[in-house]
Amino acid sequence: MKISLVFSKTDPASRSMRGALAESGLNGGVLGGFTLEVVELDRELVYAQAEDLPEADCYVFLSRHVGNRSCFTLHSTGNPGDEAKLGGSPRTLGVAAPLLSHALLKALTHSSPLPVVYEATHHGPTDIGRPCIFTEIGVSQADWTSADYARHVVRSLMRALTEYDPPTGRAACCFGGPHYASRFTEYALTQGYCVGHIISKHAIRPGDTWLVEAAVRRSEPQPTYALIDWDGLRGEQRRTVIEGVEALGLSVVKL
Repeated sequence: MKISLVFSKTDPASRSMRGALAESGLNGGVLGGFTLEVVELDRELVYAQAEDLPEADCYVFLSRHVGNRSCFTLHSTGNPGDEAKLGGSPRTLGVAAPLLSHALLKALTHSSPLPVVYEATHHGPTDIGRPCIFTEIGVSQADWTSADYARHVVRSLMRALTEYDPPTGRAACCFGGPHYASRFTEYALTQGYCVGHIISKHAIRPGDTWLVEAAVRRSEPQPTYALIDWDGLRGEQRRTVIEGVEALGLSVVKL
């Protein structure tokens, strides 16, 4: 399996992680059962296009996180709504990578100097055509340029790949709750679910089933479970999600 590690020259956190990778002596080659290629772009990663990237089975984008809390985050890409302010296309999801995402989550939480949390699916790129994961450091300039934080991400990446052994048959998509998906993060870690797309409550329109189907279809592998933050959805939203995932043959797990 070939993985491209994608960095941006315009992103301070990405530059820090690229430096930590070089410091580790890992600049491509084989690690565990994976072939790695390092890619550096001259643009922000959210605006990456397929033509910017070499052929690969999966792309890991190493980026800064902008928000309201210092943390390490992981998320799939996509624009569930009608706008695409940060790259990609509106109402389009990228392809999720639940197994590798789970391996990265476990590795990042090991002796982490910051909280680790899944974010809901958001921003571009959406049109790469292969699985993509964003791994981020945030939220301040001090966080982005921290050599210790960058080294932690690189060590975690190496750990995830060398110890890669995801649970079988546990791929899941998630619905409901806030953007910072703490409940799904904890459940993935304690129950062994491999999370792909997370669709927050703000993105789910009652009766609009395309997003539910996209969260299932746009994942490699496709999920067999739908995790639902029961209290994190209104009644009409729940019905839309449950009807959609059950029509696709998924098992529903209520949190």
